Amino acid sequence: MVASYDYGEVALSILVSIMAAYAARDLLERIRAAQGRAWIGWLAFGATVDAIGTWSMHYTGMLAMRLPVPVFYDWPTVVLSFIVGLAGSTAALLFVRFSKIESPRAVTASLFLGIVGIAGLHYTAMAALRFQGMHYHAPAAVLLSVALAVGLSLMSLLVLFPFRGNVRPSRLREQGSALLRGAANPAMHYTAMAGVTFMYSSQAPDLSRVVSIASLGILGISIVPAMGLLVALLTAVVDRLERQRSLLQALSQRLLQAQESERRLIARELHDEIGQAFTAVKLNLQALRRSVPASQTGQVDDSIGIVEGALQQVRGLSMELRPSVLDDLGLAAALRWLVDRQAQRAGLKAQVTADLPDERERLPPEVETACFRVAQEALTNIARHARASRVEVEVRLNGDELDLVVRDDGAGFDLRAAQAEAARGQSLGLLGMQERVALVGGDLKIVSTPGQGTEVRAHFPVRLNPQAAALEAGGTTS
Repeated sequence: MVASYDYGEVALSILVSIMAAYAARDLLERIRAAQGRAWIGWLAFGATVDAIGTWSMHYTGMLAMRLPVPVFYDWPTVVLSFIVGLAGSTAALLFVRFSKIESPRAVTASLFLGIVGIAGLHYTAMAALRFQGMHYHAPAAVLLSVALAVGLSLMSLLVLFPFRGNVRPSRLREQGSALLRGAANPAMHYTAMAGVTFMYSSQAPDLSRVVSIASLGILGISIVPAMGLLVALLTAVVDRLERQRSLLQALSQRLLQAQESERRLIARELHDEIGQAFTAVKLNLQALRRSVPASQTGQVDDSIGIVEGALQQVRGLSMELRPSVLDDLGLAAALRWLVDRQAQRAGLKAQVTADLPDERERLPPEVETACFRVAQEALTNIARHARASRVEVEVRLNGDELDLVVRDDGAGFDLRAAQAEAARGQSLGLLGMQERVALVGGDLKIVSTPGQGTEVRAHFPVRLNPQAAALEAGGTTS
């Protein structure tokens, strides 16, 4: 049998593949930028879009082919061909979702995409053919078609990720990458079809589970524009949400910075101005005591006691607002002071383990503040709710990451219920810890079981600041 092609439909099949490649490229950016487990959803969506593009291109291309006999497809095998393509696209995206793409990952992704996602789908779909005859594949054409699929897929990744750091690719590179990915499908398909020989057969085909090629071709032609519109709408919504989230994060960060600045200012005013005023009153009362009659010394002593109590309260408030030890001596000393203070108040046995640089090589001030506030909130919760007898605090610098662990042996709590309350804005402590950690690019994990205690783990990305003067502006004095 001699096959012929409608070149208008051939061009349409190529356009379908390129359109799908552009949609899949946009989703690849989402996969790589997603936070937490959100990348899994974007991966599933991206792999589906990529597989639909390959599937649609194949059946649109087959619609363009003309044989002198009616052509049908076995629909279970058609479904299987899509599953094969989906598996190849998923595996490829798993290897390129990382922030840094190195050549071994790019090659592996290209092999999965070219051999399984493109060629595997094609030859599975060819096995679904049902017509009055048989077809054979030339081995050389098979090898060349697979090589083209792998090669063009690899070139697409090399253009998009040239392995020179994590610099965002230019718009020209993004366009070129999408065109190469879109060309991989038709290059593989039409090279493979050039090596196919169709022959008549007297045996009637099994037409019990078939669909017409026209139905599949129309579906393939129509699904990609709809898919492209869906991706465009979805990415536009996500972009808008991301911009709003970035604005909210920037606002939250400014509010926290303003809060810390106000805390520092008020603490300094309490310590320096009001504290000094109380100290002066105390000294005056002590001088007055020496000159009053013995019958009135009791009243003076009472006044001195009241002033001393007020002075202690002022100093305590100053330390609660912004402990000077955090600015002067650094995170390790501040955590030891905080744990000792809370343990003494709550009657706890406490242990602090700090593996940090000395005060001459300070951590970034925003990281020190966030870590201290998370520990402060965790210890406050322990003192109020945990009914614990022992608390352990560990803080370590592991490379470029600061790890904080606060552990107690108290009553624990229902973590899911607490997270639901935090989502509704009812658990401000948990919400505040999550917000502080997120604003410096870290992550927070809480493990708690009723009756078995609680463990709070916070991880902060950090770069050491070798300047001892790199403290937050306007530190207090003790």
